[in-house]
Amino acid sequence: MSGRTSFRTLAYAHQDLIGSGGYTPDDVRTVMDIMESKAFDIESVITHEFPQDRIVEAITTAGDTHNALNVVIKY
Repeated sequence: MSGRTSFRTLAYAHQDLIGSGGYTPDDVRTVMDIMESKAFDIESVITHEFPQDRIVEAITTAGDTHNALNVVIKY
């Protein structure tokens, strides 16, 4: 499926496509505090990073459970 993401695959593979819209300001502050503390190696679990203009590729990659763990879209 070139340039497309199968949402059926995302659903049946129990994957999540998470945006920032569902989080509260307190959630964001908590995550920022954790990241700033350097208590966890957050970057070690990021397998792919994409610029915003390659968002379709990023979402397609995120759907590839054999090769992607956490995909980041930078903007």
